[in-house]
Amino acid sequence: MIRKILVVIFLLTFFAGCERILKVTFDGKNPPTFKFDGRGQLEWVYIYQVTPDGKIPPRDTELWIIVPKRGITASASPPITYGVVPDGFEPQVPSSGNPPPLQEGKTYGFGAETGGQPGSAIWFTIRDGKAVQVPKTDPPGKPY
Repeated sequence: MIRKILVVIFLLTFFAGCERILKVTFDGKNPPTFKFDGRGQLEWVYIYQVTPDGKIPPRDTELWIIVPKRGITASASPPITYGVVPDGFEPQVPSSGNPPPLQEGKTYGFGAETGGQPGSAIWFTIRDGKAVQVPKTDPPGKPY
């Protein structure tokens, strides 16, 4: 009986310490507001425009990048509305001014890189004035 209790305690402790894969959700408005769930430390948050052939564009072509001023876990991050830098974050791209407005019919990727686990991104488009999630095509089947 004691052995079973010890095994249960061990398993609970083990699984409680495991990282949760970063999950990104958004509210469907334009501009959208995004939320994260996960235990990883946010390193940077980004948005990019997917290429016309459905690929992730090269680095250094992001439309918007913000970084936390100090360590914050994904689940403790405030909601992030595209183009609005929340308290505790600072913009990196663009270096001044606002990012370009999101355009109807274009596909965008929004996500984050986190310490200790893979980042995650979701793709969306603006359709009839609302943000709508679309399936990722690059890389196929990957959550990031």
